[in-house]
Amino acid sequence: MNLKDLILDTRLQFNPERHEYILDNVLKMASLTKTISRIKQPFDSKEMSYNVARSKLGWKSATEENIKIEQEKVLKKWKDKSEFAASWGTMIHNALKDYFTKGYFNIEDNEISSKIQRLCKRLSLDMQESMYYFSGNEIMIYSEKYGIAGTVDRICQRQRIDTSLIDIFDYKTNITNISFDSIKKMEDNNTAKPYKHYNRMLLDPLSHLEQCDYIYDALQLSGYAYMIEEMGMKPGRLSIIQIDEIDMNPTIYPVPYMKMEIELLFKAFSNRELSSVNETNAHIVEW
Repeated sequence: MNLKDLILDTRLQFNPERHEYILDNVLKMASLTKTISRIKQPFDSKEMSYNVARSKLGWKSATEENIKIEQEKVLKKWKDKSEFAASWGTMIHNALKDYFTKGYFNIEDNEISSKIQRLCKRLSLDMQESMYYFSGNEIMIYSEKYGIAGTVDRICQRQRIDTSLIDIFDYKTNITNISFDSIKKMEDNNTAKPYKHYNRMLLDPLSHLEQCDYIYDALQLSGYAYMIEEMGMKPGRLSIIQIDEIDMNPTIYPVPYMKMEIELLFKAFSNRELSSVNETNAHIVEW
């Protein structure tokens, strides 16, 4: 299979309302994003917001009543930030998909539209668009062996031959910059202790990796690489494209192909017995 074959492949379908991948109208696949999330340390928003509120008011002088009021403000701030990030990310992803697919996009806000236009032209240069034989946007891929699927932001075939390397790009529109460790800057601007060292690692089977954005994204790109390799293609360059919120300037971060880690992850969260049962009985099974 080459990239054109993959794009024309209709075996995998996506239900946006239920956010489900279905293979051959029968097999319900697990998403790659959800699979990776299963090895993340859980985030206790109640406890964390309480600690942030108490730290902001003063650990010794704050009353429980004042802490509760401040905690609600912290939780609302986090919720608003999360919702904005989601809508912002969707807008950028859709604009990039339209530009690289149709050559144009439609955004009413002139200032944002102008910035995205510059972003698209810059990405064409940074991703060396002219050197690719063929490329695709928002392409669904899957591992039939492990029952896991995902959608690649941009995937490019370098040459016409079937043995050509395939480059994979993943857009990130995080409001904050990508983290490369689990150290966090304190929100209360505490000059005595401006940073919190969480020393947080992922859960098994990847507990040897520190929990941070860079590792998440590297695993996601490596998961895509593993899937296309299973399909008979050769993964090449894997890159995170971080898009700045203010000026929309892109920064490209190369990542290694973490093949052994992906094999550990997929084996831990697959169910081959269900796969064989599903093929026999032809009913939907969630992997």
